[in-house]
Amino acid sequence: MDIRNFIETTPPFVETRFADEAKQLVLIDITEERKKLLDLGTRKLRQFCKERQIQGYSTVYNRKKLDGLVDFLIAQQVTSAQVVEFVEMLA
Repeated sequence: MDIRNFIETTPPFVETRFADEAKQLVLIDITEERKKLLDLGTRKLRQFCKERQIQGYSTVYNRKKLDGLVDFLIAQQVTSAQVVEFVEMLA
C-alpha cells in the first residue's frame, strides 16, 4: 500500500498506542500531526529514525524527501511529541 494512499484513506483521527506503565489509547489529528512533524525538519526526524533504528526510513527519504518521511512516520504511528521528547533527551 502506498503511504500517500494510506494517509488519504485514513480517517482524520487515528488511534495510536504507546507504552507506559499501562497502555493508553490516544487519538491524533493527522493533519495537525503532519504539520508538526514537518515543522520539526529533516535533521531531527532522520536523527530520530536512525537512533530508534526504524527500518526503511532512509529509502523513503531518498525517494520522497521530507513529505514522504513524514507520511512514513505517521504510518508507523510516530507522533511529534515522541520526536520532541527524544530530541530534548539528546540536548
